[in-house]
Amino acid sequence: MARFLFLRSDMTPIATAPTIGFYGLGALGYALAGRLARAGYPVSVADPRCERVERWASQFGEVASHPAHARCVIACLADESALRDLALGCDGLFAAMRPGRLLIDHTARSPDLVGELAASAAARAVGYVGAPLAGTPDSLVATLRGAREDVARARAIVSAYAECVEEGDAAGRGVLARRAERSL
Repeated sequence: MARFLFLRSDMTPIATAPTIGFYGLGALGYALAGRLARAGYPVSVADPRCERVERWASQFGEVASHPAHARCVIACLADESALRDLALGCDGLFAAMRPGRLLIDHTARSPDLVGELAASAAARAVGYVGAPLAGTPDSLVATLRGAREDVARARAIVSAYAECVEEGDAAGRGVLARRAERSL
């Protein structure tokens, strides 16, 4: 599994806002984590490239606890293999997350991986929402797919950075829409 450096934002928290663990500070992830911090969410970030975390810290945060301990974790990684390494396995993200927590996944594209992640989350009583993104960082559309109660929890958080948040019918179906859009 990739090593991650962890940071937490110091922005003024929203009174009832859950702590957000955010994995992946590429161009899109950096912007999304920043919007969450600006919206008042306490945010812990992680990325295998220390310079990304340090840059984010200079703008938003300080060193903090492991993001997997957050009430909600968001994955916005470059590829599915990085997500698989992060989430699955005896020392993976799901093993560290407590029951009742939520994973919002902006990474997975393969229906097989989405199904595997959803099953692994369910086995640990962790919520899973597949949330493919479309558009540009300034005008994002998110399609949330998962159990109704998990989608409802994710909607409030994703609305902090997506201009439009749609609900789908089941985890994995948004993968096909994302794949189709990328082929255009």
